[in-house]
Amino acid sequence: MASDFCALLDHLKIQSANVLGWSDGGIDGILMAMKCPDKIKKLAVSGANVVPDSSAVSSADITGMKNFQSIPSASLCIFPDSNHGVCQQHPELFNETVFAFFSR
Repeated sequence: MASDFCALLDHLKIQSANVLGWSDGGIDGILMAMKCPDKIKKLAVSGANVVPDSSAVSSADITGMKNFQSIPSASLCIFPDSNHGVCQQHPELFNETVFAFFSR
């Protein structure tokens, strides 16, 4: 699907776009950024993974994410008391956060 989204942007003559994805849509966003990075202005994902399994995010993982520089200009936002459906649990805060990120 990520390749299809990249092709759709080409077909619509959209040079690049902000991409927001949740769950499987977030996975597609990550894959788009890998397959056609020139098409992605900014990418915001929630509840996404590239290797689906039953593991949870550990404290060490979170510390590593806060300190990693493998994605230029990346930001990490953790919403307290939320889960996979954070965009449904806290829609106003989620939307404000994503909009502020896309507006920077």
